[in-house]
Amino acid sequence: MTGSFRLSFVNSGSQSILAVLVLGLGACQTSSEPSDLPPIEPAESAEIRPEGPSLEDLRNLTQAGSDLNAALYAMDQASGSFEIEPNFWHLYGQTSLEYARQEEKLGRVDALEIMYNDAEYAFGKVRQLAPDRIDGYFGHLYSLRMLGDFEAAWQCAEAALALGEGSDIPLPLREEIGRTGLALVIESIQAGQSVPAAAEIAESQLTLAIQGGLRSATTPFSDLLAWQGRSEEAKNVLIEALIADPEDAALIDRLKNLAPGAALADAWQRIGRNHPDHALVQWRLGEAL
Repeated sequence: MTGSFRLSFVNSGSQSILAVLVLGLGACQTSSEPSDLPPIEPAESAEIRPEGPSLEDLRNLTQAGSDLNAALYAMDQASGSFEIEPNFWHLYGQTSLEYARQEEKLGRVDALEIMYNDAEYAFGKVRQLAPDRIDGYFGHLYSLRMLGDFEAAWQCAEAALALGEGSDIPLPLREEIGRTGLALVIESIQAGQSVPAAAEIAESQLTLAIQGGLRSATTPFSDLLAWQGRSEEAKNVLIEALIADPEDAALIDRLKNLAPGAALADAWQRIGRNHPDHALVQWRLGEAL
């Protein structure tokens, strides 16, 4: 993180978090497998305010290659003029998440919690100001999960499901609901508790995401089954996905963990029957034998 990182003027709690981070507490613990964030989408422009930038002016600051830190600083400065504008808060939240992803890729993780707190605050404002707006739920849910507040995240997931009535839910949101349910399952099992009811809902949402063509939902779906002791089902999910794409490195690694020894060879034989001339598949099969 550069020395010019802004203090958040939107979420006052972020400033105290930054002070703690400066004292050396380090990065917050977050998932190493975040869902793919949807791109920052154009939204309806608010009226131009003569005393400051318009929403379109601020949106232009977030274009590819832009300094997102500077963009967020400009949004902080203008936030008072957009207090009741959900489009502004959606843009703020999306930019915060994009900046967090950018910084994490660069290995600068000490201030990630600030960014996720700001995103959570912003998407919470979207839900408050426009409760029927489904696109505010993904960012809020994702931010809460990355902050480790799985119970609040699941409440958000249930609200999204109620709003979408099970049909009008974007595939990335279905995957994120599934990932949140997985987090609750892991937390419960590690605490010696029974599998929570969220597991069944998470499984159905991940299934729908995969059926809709969202391949990134395959790994959390397999993990969800494995954590419930359904290892054979989890393995079969990975095998079917590798039959479709035998070069997916993440799925290959997961399969190694779920199918050691002879089971791994059997798995690659199944995959190989569908790809008899695929060099990598045949090499993996030979390695497993």
